[in-house]
Amino acid sequence: MIFSNQTTHLSKLLSYILRHKPGEYGIVLDENGYTNVDELINKLNAQNENINFEILQHIVHTNNKKRFAFNDDLTKIRASQGHSVDVQLDCSLYTAIILVA
Repeated sequence: MIFSNQTTHLSKLLSYILRHKPGEYGIVLDENGYTNVDELINKLNAQNENINFEILQHIVHTNNKKRFAFNDDLTKIRASQGHSVDVQLDCSLYTAIILVA
């Protein structure tokens, strides 16, 4: 079972890592802002965070602001917006945001 306070904490931590300070946790983002899901989970658990793939999926799918996205085969994850690190988000994501707004 995933508790709301756990989800909130992990969501904020993921935003911090994937949007601003990936290197602080030893995470490397590719040019599109993606990082390997297994590596992210392993590095977070090494920092005593309690996260697994199911929890990560829950956070991605239930975030009302759609802050995170998986790639098609669910092996990579990225923040969808608000980066302070240099990444190139694809145009289809911008189109989806504009169409929803």
